[in-house]
Amino acid sequence: MRLAWHLLDRTRGCEQLIYVGYPHTSRPDFLLPLAISLGTRRRLLTLVTDCEVTGRSSWMLHRLNCWPVNPEVPRGTVDRVIEHLAREPGTCLALCPEGKIEKSSAWLSGFYITSLATDLPVSYVAFNYRDCTVTLHAPVHMTGDPDRDLDAARQALAAGQGYRPDDAGHIGFRPGWSLDRTRLQDQRALWGCTV
Repeated sequence: MRLAWHLLDRTRGCEQLIYVGYPHTSRPDFLLPLAISLGTRRRLLTLVTDCEVTGRSSWMLHRLNCWPVNPEVPRGTVDRVIEHLAREPGTCLALCPEGKIEKSSAWLSGFYITSLATDLPVSYVAFNYRDCTVTLHAPVHMTGDPDRDLDAARQALAAGQGYRPDDAGHIGFRPGWSLDRTRLQDQRALWGCTV
């Protein structure tokens, strides 16, 4: 990975938000949230796949405020993230919804649910290895209409190009996924009680 990267930040004036990075096709992508944190002076809570948190890297990831998550069995991750973000209003969430560097057929929906529960806007972050640019797009609020919201994501991320372009995953939730609106109300209450 070249060192002469450029950060285009269109998130100024937004104190707390959710960064959604794409495409996630290599391990060096992990350095990009660190660059975002340094470039924007924002504190990040970064979700990483639990298989990356092993041995010597675990202490460093802990120091960087990275939480290990099993993307196959998230077990209450959204609730824990909501509670953390409510207690730490200066902290932004950062993640790659593909959940892994191997090509994925669908995005994980945790960021979407978190945004709807907290009303925090989403900044789509386009990684572009072709011209060594990371673009933090202007924050947008999720509408609760997944088709409409994912269309906006596709538009914002169209210019991104991963380290391995052919491994970029599909921008969309898994077939048959739907928003559990009853559960979402509970999570909104969780956010309201913690703030």
